Amino acid sequence: APLSYQAQGRAVTKVDYETLIKADYPNVDSIRVWGGEENEPPYYGKVFVCIKPLDGLVLSDQTKEYLVSTLIRQRNMVSVDVDIIDPDYIRLVISSIVKWRADVTADSEADVQATIRQAIIDYGNLELDNFDTYFRFSKFTQKIDTAHPAVRNNLTTVKLRYRLEASLINSSDYTINFSNAVDPNDTQTGEATLTSSSFTLDGYTCFFDDDGAGIVRIYRILEGVKIFVRANVGSIDYNTGRVQINNFLPTAIEGALPYITLTIRPLYQDVVTKRDQLLIIDEPSIFIDMIDESLQIKEG
Repeated sequence: APLSYQAQGRAVTKVDYETLIKADYPNVDSIRVWGGEENEPPYYGKVFVCIKPLDGLVLSDQTKEYLVSTLIRQRNMVSVDVDIIDPDYIRLVISSIVKWRADVTADSEADVQATIRQAIIDYGNLELDNFDTYFRFSKFTQKIDTAHPAVRNNLTTVKLRYRLEASLINSSDYTINFSNAVDPNDTQTGEATLTSSSFTLDGYTCFFDDDGAGIVRIYRILEGVKIFVRANVGSIDYNTGRVQINNFLPTAIEGALPYITLTIRPLYQDVVTKRDQLLIIDEPSIFIDMIDESLQIKEG
């Protein structure tokens, strides 16, 4: 049946929508379609289409309107509304301590470091480019080990980052789904797992954190000490990675950016996604600390 509908140029099943859109709009890198009954919350009589374009991260509003009015509305069932949404990007924050041997290569430390950085970026472009692709930690660290002949091994940690586009006009509630279990206590620092970039609230430069027991808070720093401006602004579910922020209205965001970054440490090294989510490497935050083993051997 789906094949016959496609042959008639009609969109009925999820596969129909995917096939017809990709056939008529070649700028699709990856696409995901689901019925409104599968959505959270459910929207009956609606179909959701999530598209990652070949160019950029999201489609323009004009392109979405064109796809709905020109390519979809003329082909789908009259009683079904179609909503094209942007992918929900979860960024991987990579921090790696890399041991290497300067005495086995003519390349400088900066050259080796640049090669490792490019290997990390290439992994993201090749392995995390579609819906339903997961981050496999062992495969990723192997890419670092094999990035350059001088590399001996690496100790890598991965955190998850989300860009929260918060309104500066209206007090709003926000739900962020990291979709992975969260480590309630950061095993590296001994502190709670949720961190953020800065924003202005009540005239102070503030940050988010959590109390390790599921409560999200807002604090400022006074002489190196945390002062809590809001002791309870929401919750974090450590089992699901769901963060809820309530009645939030900042007056400014760090660097005049349109978003606040929220970062958590996942409980497990492999990272999964759900439905409209995509993983990407947060390239500006890649941190590589090079340790030359040949110097250690000489000193020993």
